Amino acid sequence: MTKARLKEIPTRGVEEGLTERLVGLGADPLRMATLGPQGTSSERAAYELLEVCETDAACIGEVSLYPSFEEAARSVMEGESAAVVVANAYSEVNALYMSPRFFLAGAFMSVTPDYGLVVSGKAPIPLCVSVATHPAPAALVGELAPPSLLVQQTLQASSTSEAAKMVADGKVDLALTNETSAREYSLRFISPKRPIRMLWSVFVASSKVDTSA
Repeated sequence: MTKARLKEIPTRGVEEGLTERLVGLGADPLRMATLGPQGTSSERAAYELLEVCETDAACIGEVSLYPSFEEAARSVMEGESAAVVVANAYSEVNALYMSPRFFLAGAFMSVTPDYGLVVSGKAPIPLCVSVATHPAPAALVGELAPPSLLVQQTLQASSTSEAAKMVADGKVDLALTNETSAREYSLRFISPKRPIRMLWSVFVASSKVDTSA
């Protein structure tokens, strides 16, 4: 996602004081780490928050993408990033809340691109299918799957973008992914679509802030 795309992203609810805490870190540029690769809802959410920071405080920032939220968080500990943006739907986010090495700078609400089930090409879809999905939105598979299909196997992907790639590479029949990744891999939707209204947490290194405040 490029800077030019930022104007296309509507700003959402950002917790009061979050942008001030992030800018107060003094990072130049203000680098936010989150789950990649390009096309994830996490990337979109991080750019959305970055736009608010740049507008409110005229700071310069960028988004760095990592194969997992854990690696994104590690980049904060190693000083490569100022903050990590994590979806609260991610089941392992509790590790960051409990770790004394991380400080919750704040949270914001973001609406994801539409999610749905996609296929590659125009070949007939088998009645019994395998589906790739990231664990966080996996519940949508049962909600959105056409009643004519039997989901025989669900495979875990590291991100919604990776799930789309698995379909494009022929590793699975279907994937639960968002519109951004579907366009990236030229996939077509075969189910209803809907966005996810989600809360995102922003963590920074405890050593960089006054944790008593």
